[in-house]
Amino acid sequence: MHVLDTSAFIEVIKETSKGKKICKQLDNTPATITTFTIQEILSGTEGAQKQAVIRLLDGIEILDYDKNSAIKSAEIERYLTKKGKNTNKIDTLLAGICITKQKTIVTLDKHFEKIPGLKSIIL
Repeated sequence: MHVLDTSAFIEVIKETSKGKKICKQLDNTPATITTFTIQEILSGTEGAQKQAVIRLLDGIEILDYDKNSAIKSAEIERYLTKKGKNTNKIDTLLAGICITKQKTIVTLDKHFEKIPGLKSIIL
């Protein structure tokens, strides 16, 4: 199973050319998102658009951030800091979820490449 990060999920729900490329890349493989993608999307929407996104979420599996994900995310952040390769906090949290749940992240963001042990499809 694949985890769409926020950038990929937005492209898919807007049915952009990148979104269609993502769907083709997944080739009908199930995909999910995390609670962080929900937060990122809903913080930028309101009114009818917000309600449409909430309805869409009812049909999608959502991965939670749990204790093991937190431990792995802390390890990732510590590693990146020592290497001088900081990335944003939410991306380290997403990586922690994907690594502990053995999922592949699908993203448009190349900075995920610098996270060791993370399986990724970067478009």
